Amino acid sequence: MDVGDVSARGHIRGQTPPPPSDFSGTANRGLSLITLGVRCQLGNQFAERSLMNMSTCRFFQLALWTPAALLLSLPFLEVLSRGKISLEDMLVSYGLWFGTLAYLIFAAWTTWFIKKRTESAVVRLVWWAPLIFIPFYGIPWIAYGLFHVAMGDMSGFAMAILWVAFSPYIIVAGYVCVAVTFVFYHMFFKSPDSECKR
Repeated sequence: MDVGDVSARGHIRGQTPPPPSDFSGTANRGLSLITLGVRCQLGNQFAERSLMNMSTCRFFQLALWTPAALLLSLPFLEVLSRGKISLEDMLVSYGLWFGTLAYLIFAAWTTWFIKKRTESAVVRLVWWAPLIFIPFYGIPWIAYGLFHVAMGDMSGFAMAILWVAFSPYIIVAGYVCVAVTFVFYHMFFKSPDSECKR
């Protein structure tokens, strides 16, 4: 009895012989998935080691200095609306409370810091920026308070720690800026290689 007879008898009985297994299609799909994974991994490693392109770097610098321009404009707007104000009031109100002096120093330092960093490193820095800014915000308060203490004004001790009460508001405002920055970053500047990380 040969194979042809067995197949014929199967058809006669109304039974369909099982189709042969398609190992080639499964193997090709598996190979495609492996290749895609390797390409994504290599792309991620390259993105981690490569520096930002110029347009992305300029975008982060613009996002960094835009709040500084807004903070610097506030004293001038108050002068226009209320008239002349004393230099000390301007220093305390905008230089300390709003953190204008601290932010200018922070922005200058961050601009220098990100120039030789990879895009992924700068993205991580942006996430941490509001918290990193807090020491910059506190130092002018401490210096101003200790200056008053040195001049015999003991209320300077309160000024030296008052910045702690304002820090939560500064952090919230900072993360609002971070959220706006990342909206524009993901819309226009995000590297295509980062899609492999999902």
